[in-house]
Amino acid sequence: MLLRDLAELSTEETAAQLGLTPGAMKVRLHRARLRLRELLSSYLEGAADGD
Repeated sequence: MLLRDLAELSTEETAAQLGLTPGAMKVRLHRARLRLRELLSSYLEGAADGD
């Protein structure tokens, strides 16, 4: 996720850096984004309760 979203590498560049196929890299990226969304939603829900 860092390579794609922060370093702004292409799918092909990211897959090559990780030694994965582009398809496998896309699956991992999707899972990482879902996990981050889960973690952030818990954090943001807690922050909203404090407002």
